[in-house]
Amino acid sequence: MNQTATPRKPRSEDASLALDPIDSPALLRALEMFARHEAQITERFYEIFFEQRPDTLELFGAHSISEREEMMRETLRSLHAFYEGQDWLEGNLVALGKSHWEYGVTQDMYSSFVDSLIDCGQQVLGDEFDEAAVVSFRAAMTVIAQRMSAAGELASQRRRRKDSI
Repeated sequence: MNQTATPRKPRSEDASLALDPIDSPALLRALEMFARHEAQITERFYEIFFEQRPDTLELFGAHSISEREEMMRETLRSLHAFYEGQDWLEGNLVALGKSHWEYGVTQDMYSSFVDSLIDCGQQVLGDEFDEAAVVSFRAAMTVIAQRMSAAGELASQRRRRKDSI
């Protein structure tokens, strides 16, 4: 992830994942910062997230630090794929959204996750995580969270329909 990537021009089917090109350099810079400080980000993120959302602790409590590190890597891989306009991302977000719903993640937890990750970035990275980086990082994370949340909501609706039959 530390390699400099040139964002692809999005094709029509993945245009919904495209970030405004003006924000792309700031997003790449933010991703590189998060990658350089991944261990510190992971440790501090979960402290912040559990403090802000103690109701999520039971969803993560059984996971070791290595599993939490992998979850953070998955988040950063998704953000990097978003930046690059990778074709696989949309299907992956749908699958992740469904599995998160099955684990008990609720729609309101996604915005808390985004807020906690931004707070963490600001605490760990300091002034290096400047306004442009924060804005582009938040925009990308929000799109990813919305995709996952929508997939979870769709899974929930399907389950309710199936249960009512």
